[in-house]
Amino acid sequence: MVTQPPFVLHRWKWLIACLVVLLIYLLIIVAYAENIPYADDLAVLSSLYDIQHAPNWYLKLRILFNFHNEHRIAIPRLIAIGIYYIQHRHINIMWWIIIGNISIFLLLYLYFKAGFINQRVKRFLPVLFFVLQPMHCELMYWGMASLQNIGVIVLSSLSFYYLFQSKNNYLALLVAVLAVFTSANGLFTFIVGIALLIYRKDWPSSIIWLVIGLLSGFLYWNGFIIGKYSGDGFGESLELVRFLITFISLTGGVVYTQSFPLFSFALGFILLLFISISVYYIINSQSVNSDSSKLFFVACLAFVLLTIAAISLGRHPSNILSGSRYKLYPALVLALTYILLEDRVKENQYIFKSILSFSMLFWVVSYAHYTTRFSTHSRLLFAHFYNWKYSGILDVPSRYSEKYYSERWHKFYQDGQYIPPQKIIEKCQKIVAKVNEQAIFKTSYYFNNKDINIDPVELPIHEYYAVHKAEQKTTIYPLITNNFYKSILTPSKVKYSASINSSYWVKSAEESLLIIPMD
Repeated sequence: MVTQPPFVLHRWKWLIACLVVLLIYLLIIVAYAENIPYADDLAVLSSLYDIQHAPNWYLKLRILFNFHNEHRIAIPRLIAIGIYYIQHRHINIMWWIIIGNISIFLLLYLYFKAGFINQRVKRFLPVLFFVLQPMHCELMYWGMASLQNIGVIVLSSLSFYYLFQSKNNYLALLVAVLAVFTSANGLFTFIVGIALLIYRKDWPSSIIWLVIGLLSGFLYWNGFIIGKYSGDGFGESLELVRFLITFISLTGGVVYTQSFPLFSFALGFILLLFISISVYYIINSQSVNSDSSKLFFVACLAFVLLTIAAISLGRHPSNILSGSRYKLYPALVLALTYILLEDRVKENQYIFKSILSFSMLFWVVSYAHYTTRFSTHSRLLFAHFYNWKYSGILDVPSRYSEKYYSERWHKFYQDGQYIPPQKIIEKCQKIVAKVNEQAIFKTSYYFNNKDINIDPVELPIHEYYAVHKAEQKTTIYPLITNNFYKSILTPSKVKYSASINSSYWVKSAEESLLIIPMD
């Protein structure tokens, strides 16, 4: 008798493909997550210190719910506090990053359970390709940003799931309130939920959601002062044309390039057209009230689009599209548009194969283009730590108190509650030795408004830091290049440069700027 060859791998190939996409994303997170606070991480770290040392519970709660820009980030702060105590009273930013990014797996689970549980796994693969890629790389190495931005998307989607899938109105309300106190756009959970409940003519639930939503909004905005707490673009006058351009461009922001910015606008326009047609047919469908999964996905998409609209207020398209943390929203637009059109897609294998091929190409290109940013950010984090430890200088926006953040970070460090990575300490010691040995190159730089621009210098491919010595202090900054390649046969040379905020450096135009190569 002729035995049949094993077909186990063939039968499970789509599941294996999904697991590979998940695993690669997770490995990138773990590989580059570091225990060094970055930007807004310092605000959470400082509030954690203040909560810990507040004399009573009233002050602790006030600090917990304090504004950070226009956001009351109580839930990210609570997660940071929980990690602090689980880690035996130690600060570990790495776990902020990992937990914030792992929560995106819960979002994908909700998508799968709501729309793909009775379908073949391969139908879900384009969703993974669209979402689990490093285009939103800032969220993949920035603890506070991942806890807030990914967290509010997960909580709003979970609220919609309980509301439309599980029919658990009270649990949906509780999660909606948690979303509000994760990020300001969490308030959109109530707006979307109320609108769809009214559409379904569920008047009792609509009234309950309206009352709780108004109460949450009042508690949220009570005490808010524009200018004192608000970030960029908040409270500015609305320029309708610029807003529409920014909104449409960010909706299609997955294809943004500085050379061809119209690509993002064109894709955004096409996506919004498809979304409008899809939602029109869904809303006018006779079975929409019985097909709760469609309402769930419409709610999720509406939340993402409202968030994109809020981000677009008072901002220029290039400023928004250059920030990678916002790229998660257009990626979700792509994924949710595919899900809403999936009924049509599965009727035509050619269309599905085309979408699968496009999504896989999108995934590969994203990794090829954005992966280098992780190593660049690692060098930036190192410089950030070095400048804080050796010169007491932090690269933070001027509206925040540099001294306030630096002191609280230093107190955790002194108390042994913040332990920097050993490899970072060793690297700092190498920098100090090289500076003292004067084994360095000199280069020129010039001031342009508030920036210091280092003239491009051609050097062999290596890791370099610009060093500025003045007023008995030393600050460093990593040099970067857009040509990260290595020749197999011969050492290549590329041009390195940097543009640095001058407030980050000790102000002295007379001192020379030096370059240190790392071993």
